[in-house]
Amino acid sequence: MDIDKVYSRIETSIDMHLGSLACEKPVLIRFCPINKLSEIECMKLAKRVGDYLMKWEYSLNDEFEITQKNNNVILNAIKWAIADNTMLKYSEDNKALYGDPTKNLIIKGDIGTGKRTILKIMFEIARALEITIQVSNKERSIIYWKTHEATALVKAYQLGGFAEVDKLLSSNIIAILNVGDEPKEANYMGTKANVMRYVLESFASREDKLLILTTCYSAKELSKLYKKRAEYTLTKRSNWLIIR
Repeated sequence: MDIDKVYSRIETSIDMHLGSLACEKPVLIRFCPINKLSEIECMKLAKRVGDYLMKWEYSLNDEFEITQKNNNVILNAIKWAIADNTMLKYSEDNKALYGDPTKNLIIKGDIGTGKRTILKIMFEIARALEITIQVSNKERSIIYWKTHEATALVKAYQLGGFAEVDKLLSSNIIAILNVGDEPKEANYMGTKANVMRYVLESFASREDKLLILTTCYSAKELSKLYKKRAEYTLTKRSNWLIIR
């Protein structure tokens, strides 16, 4: 495995992604690795990426804080993206447990700690290593996910109801950013709804789809916002990675 080639691709992606931020103002679904990284390769790659991100911190405005705290999250996010069963997930009291890459991934951290960037890193690594997914007996396909802000799902509902929201959830893997910060009530033709609650409840029993979420809130806080059935998606069917 040419790790330098993989890393070069990630480095270019980080430059493009964080370069744009620096200019801003204040299952039935299975991962099928073709080129799998060893534990040592994963650790080396996560460290190189983490160190590279540290260099970027000085170019970003004061809203962003990228530190070595990201490194462990990066390592386990990489392992999720390549379906490595040695990935760890973390509880709110910082207890480490073995995770399950066939379940959803939730990255929690304060504003500006690099959650969105970690998603970008995961995507580039999975694509560079040609990770494929297989849903039921359908043909394998190269991993891909669409990314939406939670507020975009709310706006979709306001435009066309749940049918419009479902269009944004058509991929097998969907990434949703800033969960918990969106309006909790949206109106479509007189019908009010909590859109993210609908999304999380929809995924409670789905084995053909996976969610990747970023949030500033704990599982307990989100469960209060979205209620019981959504809580199942947020806890039993998800791996939490927490930037301390």
